[in-house]
Amino acid sequence: MISTSQIEVLKRVEKLAFKEELALYLVGGAVRDEILNIPFKDFDFVFQGDSSKFALILATEFACSFKEFKNFFTAKVFINKEDIAEVDLASARSEIYESGGSLPKVTPTSINEDLKRRDFSINSMAIRLEDFLTCIQSGISLESKIIDQFSGLEDLRNHKIKVLHSKSFLDDPTRIFRSIRYAARITGVLELNTEKLLQEALHCKALDSISKFRIFNELKNILSEKEYVSALKHLD
Repeated sequence: MISTSQIEVLKRVEKLAFKEELALYLVGGAVRDEILNIPFKDFDFVFQGDSSKFALILATEFACSFKEFKNFFTAKVFINKEDIAEVDLASARSEIYESGGSLPKVTPTSINEDLKRRDFSINSMAIRLEDFLTCIQSGISLESKIIDQFSGLEDLRNHKIKVLHSKSFLDDPTRIFRSIRYAARITGVLELNTEKLLQEALHCKALDSISKFRIFNELKNILSEKEYVSALKHLD
């Protein structure tokens, strides 16, 4: 459920992207939550270009700070707006996990290939920023413009959390916590095979491969959800 001030920020972002000849795609949570009519404060963009360079351009435009993560081709811009927590910028990339729980090694790729590395189908949807703004301002449904390679819309309608890959929970065990958090957010359940893969990952002691700090952060995120009680019950 996007606000008027958020729209104004996105217009400025889109104008700068046009000037830099960048095709920005809004991905993940903002697309999902706008379809669900849920308020959100984070904006994730993916594009084929230099995330650090565009982060600097945005930080200059909004007179704010930013942080680069060059090893991952990403950057965060901390726009000083009450209803915008941060803007994440990512150069389209593919990921390789050398071992379970390790941080990935990334290489540049296309938008469509980038979407394949996402955690769950409901987070793998993307829409070009220009189309997003047109839909919002004209009252047109986003669904007609969304890139949806993994049936994320269908899973959203059916209130199901579904992983994209059989090794998803082993590659990144924090997804175990995120699956529960997203299930609570959409008042849904884990798809049967996803539940099976999660249990298999637990049986393989996947959580032992990540730090307590990462687990702590995931628990904090769960507690920030409106339906955190439901999430904790499911987690138990």
